[in-house]
Amino acid sequence: MSTDDDLRKLAEKRVKAKQDLRSYLGIWALVSAILVGVWLFATPGVYFWPIWAIGGMGVAVPFMALEAYGKKRVLSEADIETEIKKMKGEG
Repeated sequence: MSTDDDLRKLAEKRVKAKQDLRSYLGIWALVSAILVGVWLFATPGVYFWPIWAIGGMGVAVPFMALEAYGKKRVLSEADIETEIKKMKGEG
């Protein structure tokens, strides 16, 4: 059975992950805007090269969102005992 301390630690981790995701999205938007601005002023009409940096940074977003908003399951003693029994061939 998970204790209140375990649940608190998990809650703190999720709150931090949500804050990190929001910060990252803001940074991603800012960097994307800067790169598009540079592209517009330096090489307009040429191949849209900022897509590589924008897409590269975007790869992290689903993983960060999953960490922040995905289902988390707290392990219980019963889960651990069941797995030990399986490993011993008892279950």
